[in-house]
Amino acid sequence: MNDSGVIPRASRIMQAIATAGLEGARLTDLTEYTGLSRPTTHRILKDLAAEGLVSQDGESSRYRLGHELFLMALNAPSPDWDLPILLGIAQELADDVGDTVYISARELAGVRYLVRAEGSYPVRALMVEPGDVKPFTSSYSGLALLASTGAEAQSRALAAHLTDAPEGWWDEQHSDRQMRAQMEQVVRAGYCGGPGLVMPGVSGMAAPVLRNGALPLLAVSISAIDARLDDERIRELVPRLLHASRHIERLITPRVATYSAKEKK
Repeated sequence: MNDSGVIPRASRIMQAIATAGLEGARLTDLTEYTGLSRPTTHRILKDLAAEGLVSQDGESSRYRLGHELFLMALNAPSPDWDLPILLGIAQELADDVGDTVYISARELAGVRYLVRAEGSYPVRALMVEPGDVKPFTSSYSGLALLASTGAEAQSRALAAHLTDAPEGWWDEQHSDRQMRAQMEQVVRAGYCGGPGLVMPGVSGMAAPVLRNGALPLLAVSISAIDARLDDERIRELVPRLLHASRHIERLITPRVATYSAKEKK
């Protein structure tokens, strides 16, 4: 990926603004998120604003996506996930590990579960159905995807989790510390996981599906009862989880047509 070109830089800035949501992003946030210098970020923002692709609030000076993007998006196709192929990848992993595997997609405030595959272990953690939508902090997939967003978006998601969590289960300090540690692990090691992190009695692990430096749209996860996913077994399953993530990654690159055609044979 050529990060030195104007288009990749502008795309990265707009992705950063998008992750900030309706609240908008400060110039400082955008430089931190993109790794670009302040003058470069400001210059690109001026150009994007001139085209109506971003706007700046006069009072807060925060940047938001512009109306022109909405108009263009009306003619953009919806993500065309090849669900049978995704299900095949999930089932292969489920057969290998014996537990439940999900593939989910990023939405504005959480994740939508696309497919579920069940392993052979008789006690299963069937917490969600395909089509269900969960907040970022209510699923391992959500944490894996939330890790790539800005600090403010993460803080909003964590604050919302305190409201949604079972009464008496989380205190603010524990929730913040544990979930931030998991998101840092995603950035550092490519996955998150542990017992009882998002729901009592249920353990899980998840990895985002990377897109050459762009915002991840999909995640793959393994879910099981606590007794099935202790720290030692999580470490054992990490290579298999990441292998499935890379398999999906190849499907959503520009090589998708050639690769998926081969997969279907």
